[in-house]
Amino acid sequence: MFCSQCGNQLDSQSIFCTQCGYRLTTNQQQVQPPKQSYAAQPQENVVWVFATQRKISMFKMIPCNIVFMQDRAVLAYLTPELQKAECAKVSQDIKTDGLGFFKGSAVMMRYWAEYNNKYYAMRTDAILAEDPSNVALYYQNITEVLFKGFSETVSTDDSTSSATQGKLHFSVTGGETVKFTHSMSSGREVKETLAKLFGAKLKYKW
Repeated sequence: MFCSQCGNQLDSQSIFCTQCGYRLTTNQQQVQPPKQSYAAQPQENVVWVFATQRKISMFKMIPCNIVFMQDRAVLAYLTPELQKAECAKVSQDIKTDGLGFFKGSAVMMRYWAEYNNKYYAMRTDAILAEDPSNVALYYQNITEVLFKGFSETVSTDDSTSSATQGKLHFSVTGGETVKFTHSMSSGREVKETLAKLFGAKLKYKW
């Protein structure tokens, strides 16, 4: 059986989860944990929000904000339906405020430029409720993390510039690899952040 709080696999006779300390019942309903297990509860503070594109197939990509927490990465997809709903909401606000075309366009552009910042103040349950495709990926179920930074060659005179998309892959228990692309260059801060979260599981290439 599995813990209903953190997803950890348990023995069928377990009373407490060995991962997060929650007391279990026979029907897997979560009950109040003992006070001494508080420090072992899953961490909700957001470490980093990373904008990526989830690679579904060779020709299909979907925008995805990866919300890195202390013990999990929550995948928040920007589906066409969600994007349409968000645009409609902002458009209504623009109309209500009586803004013209240029000011309205500026408001819309600023909204999307800052969109992913909202996840720094959201908990896992709120992110998962935002769209049914959103999922939480617990680090205990990740076997390897591959990060490769974005590289670019600047053109000079008549030469042609070239660019390569960065990669972020999560290899998870069971053999599946969840693949993302991004446009962030390699850097010390990125490497240190991922190393703190994943330790020896991280394969950082540049």
